[in-house]
Amino acid sequence: MMRTVASLARSAEMCRLSLDELVFQAGEAARGASGPQFLVELLRQAGHFAGFGSPGEFRLEVILRIARAREHGASSLEASAVAVVDALAAAEPDIEPKLADALCAAELNSFGRALLDEVVDRLGRPKILTLRHRGRLIYGMVRRRPEVAASAEFWRSSTGVHDDIVDALAAAKPPETLLRAVLTAMIASGTGAKCGRLLEYPSRAAIWAALDWMAEGARAPEELGIEWRRHLASSAELVVEWLIAHPEAPLETVSAAVRYLDASAEAVSHTELWTALDRRVSKTSRFELIPLRAFLLSRAFIEDAAVSLELIENGFLAVHSAICDGTVDAVSWDALERHLPTVESWLGWDRAERLRRGIILLLSRHRGSLAKVIRGADASTVQLITKSCRESNEGTLLLQRETGLA
Repeated sequence: MMRTVASLARSAEMCRLSLDELVFQAGEAARGASGPQFLVELLRQAGHFAGFGSPGEFRLEVILRIARAREHGASSLEASAVAVVDALAAAEPDIEPKLADALCAAELNSFGRALLDEVVDRLGRPKILTLRHRGRLIYGMVRRRPEVAASAEFWRSSTGVHDDIVDALAAAKPPETLLRAVLTAMIASGTGAKCGRLLEYPSRAAIWAALDWMAEGARAPEELGIEWRRHLASSAELVVEWLIAHPEAPLETVSAAVRYLDASAEAVSHTELWTALDRRVSKTSRFELIPLRAFLLSRAFIEDAAVSLELIENGFLAVHSAICDGTVDAVSWDALERHLPTVESWLGWDRAERLRRGIILLLSRHRGSLAKVIRGADASTVQLITKSCRESNEGTLLLQRETGLA
């Protein structure tokens, strides 16, 4: 005969059972085909067990202890979840911290894990965020189900518990694809100040997430938080890796990404990547993508003769024009300047003159064609380049090699 909840309560009172002993007996009584119904009744009639704390506290203890010990069916799961949510709704003492401890526990069986998932689903995140122990509850929820953090809305609505979310993700160690989705959600929500620990684990996911986000919406790097931009600036190899893996990435994103690269660094010595990008850029208007053009022109001072000359022929006029117009940003100029010769003190302000002289030296060194470089230039630009050539022996010899320019 199935034992009744009332008889179990009488036995508990008469024999002064401990909670562990009571749970054991309840578990034994709940075995078999009638087990789910018994558990439902046990939770409904929690008031019979006043000696074990408030009804809500008793429900939660019984649920969690049985959840750690044995498997139960779907009806038991539903009844248990309803009991926990009811206890939370009644604001009974000690329910929240016990539920938080349960969410963080590692020894639950499949019933226990399913139960806690059901409780979280029934509560809903908005409700959890109103609870006094919301930080620990959110930590437990995210650690068990890190995919919930792959939503910008989740981060925006979870202000105040970002540290707990990040701690949970660091503990959960989600696979890189999921971590990238989480990081992208953080970026999209404007979250940055709390992401340091995730950016260190692993950096590749953070870099790819940031660049993916920029590429998907054609966004400028300024739209990233400063912490994200610092990470890009310290991860040249990973930026280059992303560029190699995305040969058709929007040129606007590529132009933004190369601003974080040192053109002369060993980490960016990928000639095939830069020549492929140079050919893509050469098909666009010369007045666009100046940061990328300036970076590629900087590479001309490092690559071998054939590649160097191709980069000069495709990029010089556009960069020269931008420098003359004052539209080259400081980062792009700094990348170029380190490769350019010094000029007389009274010409120190003239960036365009320094660029012309640097290119003239390269053309002289590689025996390149000045005519190819200035093809399509207006008369004033040709005049400026010719004048710069006459300021050095290398330039004079270059002019003498070029028909009609000597």
